[in-house]
Amino acid sequence: MILQIDNNNYIVGYATVGGIDGGIAVDDSLLQQIDPTKIGYYTYIGGVINFDTQKYDAANAVQHSEDIRARRAYECFVYVDRGKLWYDKLTQSQLTLLKTWYDDWLDAPETKVVPMFLDFLV
Repeated sequence: MILQIDNNNYIVGYATVGGIDGGIAVDDSLLQQIDPTKIGYYTYIGGVINFDTQKYDAANAVQHSEDIRARRAYECFVYVDRGKLWYDKLTQSQLTLLKTWYDDWLDAPETKVVPMFLDFLV
């Protein structure tokens, strides 16, 4: 097996057949230590493969926030970006709930809490 290593000793690719320019030849048994979906989070130093949990968790946290932002665009903004005529039909209680719900959505990428849908929006 050939490992492709970046300047920080992270495995950024590997080949089990053929080669990689500038790659490092290692024993094929090391493949069992690599989850292909987590390439970029393993280091190879001194013949040892280690998984960088902190780097992986940080990347997942960023991705989770991005996922929430995408959901917010679809599940929130389509409702709060309506015109005055629609808002004029809401009760004061509904307006208050809507404002709280909207604020919760704006905070969601940081809090990681997705607000529950308000039934009166449909």
